[in-house]
Amino acid sequence: MPYPTPDILYDDGYAVDLGDLTVQLTSVGPLHTRGDSIIFIEEESVLFSGDVMMGGIIPSIDSEYASFDKWKGAIEKIDKLSPKFII
Repeated sequence: MPYPTPDILYDDGYAVDLGDLTVQLTSVGPLHTRGDSIIFIEEESVLFSGDVMMGGIIPSIDSEYASFDKWKGAIEKIDKLSPKFII
C-alpha cells in the first residue's frame, strides 16, 4: 500500500485554527529524523513533543542529521513557548 500524500506542507511552522483552539505545528529538526516537529496548543499551553523530548533520556545524536547545536535550538524553541504541560 502506498504512503498517503500530505495535504499541507510547511518548512518552519503552520497554524491550524480549530475555532476555540489554535494548534501550532513547528519544525524543530532535523534532529534524529529530517521531519522532527512539535505541536503546541496555545490556549491550553500543552506541548506534544513526540520523541523530541523524553524524560530521563539523552537525545539521540547518532543520526546523520543530529548535532548538539540542533538539539539546543529545539530546546530553546520549546522553552520560548513556556508550556505548562509536555506530553
